[in-house]
Amino acid sequence: MMEETSRIRILAVDDEPDILKVYEQILCELEDGDEASGRLNDLERRLFPGQAAAAPMPSYDLTTCNQGDKAVDLVRQALDEQDPFAVAFIDVRMPPGPDGIATAARLRAMDRALEIVIVTGYADYSHSEITRKIPPLHKLLYVQKPFHAMELLHLASSLGAKWRYSRELHLSEERFRNVVQDQTEFIIRFSPDGRVTFWNDAARTLFPALNDKGSGPDRNVFLNDLGGPAAHDIAQAAERLTRDGP
Repeated sequence: MMEETSRIRILAVDDEPDILKVYEQILCELEDGDEASGRLNDLERRLFPGQAAAAPMPSYDLTTCNQGDKAVDLVRQALDEQDPFAVAFIDVRMPPGPDGIATAARLRAMDRALEIVIVTGYADYSHSEITRKIPPLHKLLYVQKPFHAMELLHLASSLGAKWRYSRELHLSEERFRNVVQDQTEFIIRFSPDGRVTFWNDAARTLFPALNDKGSGPDRNVFLNDLGGPAAHDIAQAAERLTRDGP
């Protein structure tokens, strides 16, 4: 089971050392409590008197590399250690290795939860090409170089928070499934049209037909396919709930 984490792991991939240095300056030197962060807060107070003090900045754990193949190795290692990256900022042109689009596609295949930001100053690919190669769209952003410090900070913060909420939801669902699987009474979850979307081990004992359906939900299984009077009773109850509500 995955462990919860209080920091945001970020991967920056760019073949220009100066750009990687900018990532370090923005994400690592502006953390709450640092001198640079204090200067930024002082400036905000002068520009916007009477406003509430800025919230503490998130803690970023930044890793940088200059080639796509190295990025793939880093993400694979992070997954193996169950300490995955939340966000990856990836340049497009990174000779002599694979470009950023090919790299991002490989990372997406490895980690579906990773938030990816394509960062480039060139139009090598259209936006539609990028979204087609690196789905899903809601986990992909496209930023033009040169980017601004606050733009990068807000992207890192919002995408990191999005990733964390999604991860916490996954952990909660995983804990729920573990509890449900251990129940001695059978539990079956179904959709309004009668499809079986979840079952625990006790349900497998009562309905042998589920033993041929793997360990996860099979959307082609219907309550009426399970056989036996118990399945018929459950199907009738499902029909009543769909019609009349709980």
